[in-house]
Amino acid sequence: MERIQYYFMNQRHIIRPLTLLGITLLAFGPAGCNTKSSVNGGLSVPGSQVDNPDGSGSFIADPNNQGLGTKLRLAFDSFSVPPMFWGRLVNIYDGNGVLQHERFVIGEDIRSDSVDFLVEDNAVTGQTTLTILHTAGSAGYLDAFGRLEINLIPVYDQDLSGTDIYSVCPRNAALVLRFDDLLDENTIDGNNIKVFQGNPPIVPFEARIYGDRNHGDIADRNGDGVPEFYTTRVIIDTTVSEIESFESDPPLPVNSVGFEASVTTAQANIAIRIPSEVNPVQGQFTRLLNPTGHGVTLDSNGTVDEGSDEVLRALRSGGPYILTGDLNNGFMEDLLLPAVVGTQPVSITTIADDPNSLDDLDFIVDLTFAHPSCAQTPTVGDVIRQPGIFAEVTVNASPHIGGVVTFLRLRLLLGTGDEFRDNGVGPGQFLSTFDSAVDAGSEPCFVSISPTPGVFPNEQVSTAAQLSIRFSEPMDPTSLTAFDTMMVTRTNTDIGVEDYVVGQVMSSSDLKEFTFIPVLPLSHTLGGEEDYFITLASGQYGPTDLAGNELTDALTQSTFTMDRVAASESNGGRVLRFSSDDEAEPIGDPDAGEDPKTELRGQFLYDLTREVIKPRPVTRFAGTADRTQPVPGMMTPFPSGLQTPLSPLGSKLMTVWRYVDVNFGLLDETYFNVDVEGLNWAPVGGQAVADYYSEFKINLSHSGRLPDEVIDPSTLFPMYPKSGLKKTYTVNLLDPDNDPQVTVHPKHLGYTVNPANMFMTPTGTMMMPFPLNRTVAISDYRYYTWRDTTVTGVGGVDSAGAEMGIYLQVMGLPGAPGLPYGPGQVPTIGLPLLMEYNCYPDDLAVGMNSFDISLAVNSSMKPNFRAFSTGGMDTSTTPQYVDPDLETQANGGYNPTSNPPGQATPGLDNTFYVGQMDLVVRVSQVHTIWFEAAGLTSPTYLEPVLEPLAQDQPLGTEVVLAFRGATNITTAIPKENATYLDAYGNIPTGVVFMDDDTWKPSISDIDGAAWYQTRITFISNTETYLTPELSALAVAYYE
Repeated sequence: MERIQYYFMNQRHIIRPLTLLGITLLAFGPAGCNTKSSVNGGLSVPGSQVDNPDGSGSFIADPNNQGLGTKLRLAFDSFSVPPMFWGRLVNIYDGNGVLQHERFVIGEDIRSDSVDFLVEDNAVTGQTTLTILHTAGSAGYLDAFGRLEINLIPVYDQDLSGTDIYSVCPRNAALVLRFDDLLDENTIDGNNIKVFQGNPPIVPFEARIYGDRNHGDIADRNGDGVPEFYTTRVIIDTTVSEIESFESDPPLPVNSVGFEASVTTAQANIAIRIPSEVNPVQGQFTRLLNPTGHGVTLDSNGTVDEGSDEVLRALRSGGPYILTGDLNNGFMEDLLLPAVVGTQPVSITTIADDPNSLDDLDFIVDLTFAHPSCAQTPTVGDVIRQPGIFAEVTVNASPHIGGVVTFLRLRLLLGTGDEFRDNGVGPGQFLSTFDSAVDAGSEPCFVSISPTPGVFPNEQVSTAAQLSIRFSEPMDPTSLTAFDTMMVTRTNTDIGVEDYVVGQVMSSSDLKEFTFIPVLPLSHTLGGEEDYFITLASGQYGPTDLAGNELTDALTQSTFTMDRVAASESNGGRVLRFSSDDEAEPIGDPDAGEDPKTELRGQFLYDLTREVIKPRPVTRFAGTADRTQPVPGMMTPFPSGLQTPLSPLGSKLMTVWRYVDVNFGLLDETYFNVDVEGLNWAPVGGQAVADYYSEFKINLSHSGRLPDEVIDPSTLFPMYPKSGLKKTYTVNLLDPDNDPQVTVHPKHLGYTVNPANMFMTPTGTMMMPFPLNRTVAISDYRYYTWRDTTVTGVGGVDSAGAEMGIYLQVMGLPGAPGLPYGPGQVPTIGLPLLMEYNCYPDDLAVGMNSFDISLAVNSSMKPNFRAFSTGGMDTSTTPQYVDPDLETQANGGYNPTSNPPGQATPGLDNTFYVGQMDLVVRVSQVHTIWFEAAGLTSPTYLEPVLEPLAQDQPLGTEVVLAFRGATNITTAIPKENATYLDAYGNIPTGVVFMDDDTWKPSISDIDGAAWYQTRITFISNTETYLTPELSALAVAYYE
């Protein structure tokens, strides 16, 4: 038979298919591979199918050393199956339904084809079966069986060094290790084969680890003269079903997703470690052995960690497509669609052995449904569940009569025959999938309500009710949300923002059952029988399984009715779902010429297709303050430049850059809430000298001062000489309490001045970077948000206000300065960035660099653009050191060019530093209109529910809320329409604040307020460029 080899690459895996050479010899592969293994040959021909002497079935022979090897290694032989690979774990049946192999790992490429293969998942148990559609032993069967392992995906030998190219294993795949000798199965466990995950992979991962009973060989190692079976492979099963959890000893936690998701393709997040030594000091008391007691060796065993005496293999798990490009969101391909599963209470009344059973696991039972209104006729694949017992229906039953089912054939999946005979008569649960063709009208039977309603399944419901829906397979928890896909509402049509019940959807550990949990008891009036509705979305934006598959059959809306005798519950809520830009009443009427009455205003984007809001994208840009800009271009250059702040004798410098210096518009919201991530200075003549300062600190904040150098035409002096910086450093801060200085470059990081880092700005100015964020990874960057609209302080005392007088003068614009913000009323969008540079004395520094500066005004040293204290030589040539941490006022410096040299210089002047700030859009702010807690006079608020949940947002992103309350809003239109809000969330008039106008971090801080307003702050990840999003913002309140 011709051997065919081929290679191809897809987005997720590099695939090297394995080759099977016929029917009997299943796995001979190409010669000439690495032959480090010590294999001398087992008793069986490698690749042949051999009957197990214990009568349990057959296995496939692997190359081995008959258990006599002195050193145990992962197999590096010429056999086509690699030493480590992954695949899909299945039970194999032939076309007659006879079980042939359990826990067999096949290639992901094996799919149902109606010719050779039928791949099925039990909708209730989740177990995967492969039926080879031929009779066992036939030529067709053997040919199909021979293809099962052709496309097993290798995991290559790699360490943790960070090669950026790692083998990928889907999160829910089964990993297999193949060894060069027989294994003692008593030594195969999680202590001797260790699995870790994380970045780096140091967190133990609880997997099912066991020997592969389908591969190995026979040898007589116990000396009884009869060969016995030994495995050569170890299976690492990454997922644990409910049944498998019961079977484990001790029980493992249920895990439907397997490995954690990888978040980058550049790092391994999974490590397999196999100890080679017993080391009780390190807690290693055993190791993996062959039948003659020889263990794993580090010698010629690929990558090893000699520090821990372990064989090491590194790989990464699958991850979300958006981060890694992995198909199926990092899971194995799943061609089977999920379904809703109903759970009904039943009682088994009789149990009898099935006379056709071959193994004591088949039974015939009679059962009765506890509630005839929800009774179903069992079909193949339905499951009966009791404590410690899972039984699958194997033959379609006759139609039930009044909820009674007779002569039902079952096969045990969990538990023993004796346990079922002794304990099976009695209560249990019947689990079946929803079929709209059969179950239409019975939708309430597929929704579990707890506590159990007074009238099953959906009447006389408690106000404390929780509602659950179960699915046939693990579901993506991010696809089941309380306000988009699994909703409880007070009306069934025309649902408004106040008609949603505020709650959260929580998943079971196996991700198969999801429960809607209201944050408050369901609203109810004693004596009333209010209807509520639960809706499960379907289609493209409905629930999906882990691989992204939609529901096979939609569960239509279901009603439930409150218990009229339940005590009254007075509460309400409001849910913004961002399904339109005008979703809350009153809604603008376009037919009447009205614009939408929007609920939101700020720096965000609507995605109305997905019904989410998103912040501005992460973008990087520069704010260049050089002579190409209109205002700095009118200043007078100072050719010799200045040394401050890079002085070997120490220096403290405060200086500012205003919005006009970088040519940002005062009211252009594009440039509101921008983060400073880099600062740069211009060396005189474009020349810099290498230098090093062991200690250097940078602090940033907003300045409360707004120097305005506009000239009085009648005097030629500045009109606002007092508008600039003051001598006392702290006075120059806008608000030391609510906007304190932020240390963006800590002192200990120092500053290396390297001329090689010089660059040219797009405007043609040569720049040198300050050390801000230059020596750390992006993930460790420190930021300061300039023009921050969460800071509500105002400044600009002694200035013209904003718009600035100098801007109008330079640009030749008409009008008076100070509009819209007068003197002392300028908010952060109009205030300068206050930069403080602290250079600590350093005798090894050179101090030969000069900063390119301009003088803001020729006729006066005011207004002050800088305040400084710098060390130097005094008139007696005595060095005067400045410790910036001890400087509270701007004491100036020493002039080396004075006569005599060293005379003192003033600490305040109008020096303007040419430079550039590197900015990034990291933060975006959004404000809501004022909302009323309708019908309540003094409400108590619960913390809002956000969707997606915080843990489901992209890594490194965040959504932060703040609140303020009012006792009354006296103007109608502004409170209904967000277009009347300014960048700080304020409306012109009419708000009667409960306490004050400050924003509170917790909504409980405004308890008692009849009106509330929310500020949404989006924080994006500047390393990955990922942004958070909101699909719902829900607020609940009660009285």
